[in-house]
Amino acid sequence: MSVHCSGGDTFQGDDVVLAVPPSVWHRIKFEPELPRGLNPQMGIVVKYLSTFQNRFWEKEHLGPDAASDDFVSMTWDATEAQNGREAVLTAFSGGPAGAICRKQWSQNRDRAYREELQKLYPDYSKYLIGSRFMDWPGDPWAQAGYSFPAPGEVTAIGPILRSGIGRLHFAGEHTCYKFIGYMEGALHSGVSLARRLVQTG
Repeated sequence: MSVHCSGGDTFQGDDVVLAVPPSVWHRIKFEPELPRGLNPQMGIVVKYLSTFQNRFWEKEHLGPDAASDDFVSMTWDATEAQNGREAVLTAFSGGPAGAICRKQWSQNRDRAYREELQKLYPDYSKYLIGSRFMDWPGDPWAQAGYSFPAPGEVTAIGPILRSGIGRLHFAGEHTCYKFIGYMEGALHSGVSLARRLVQTG
């Protein structure tokens, strides 16, 4: 197995661990090529992080956790149980909602989010300090949010992702169905693979 990366590095002969998202595999040249159909489904996921002077929602007897079938799918307190007055509210959108937040809101994103979040939290703008948009599908080294297997992929692709192909091994959240969509999946897959490689030596 020979792997040529877009940065010019070449890996050949030894065991190679491929831990980058499947959405960027097209930037890597594999010799021989990867099997057809070995392309785990990746989803569109974005987050909008808002920083506030304090947890103002508590004064309004509101909770930070919300779920909606609108453009903002979920919200939560990203700084829960942390010391300090300032707080960060995460606004999560996935799938079609995430695509709208990326494309249709690209010109006036802050205003669009403000209008949406004020439906849930009327005092949103009053306490807002700053914000940041996390666009993983727009990141050239991610080009997606996280994986979520399409029908049939667990049994068709899962065994290959676990066993690897010759000296090419796979790691990442897309290989761990125990923790789908979470960073714990990536960590678990890396630890599990390292143990298997040590055992097979």
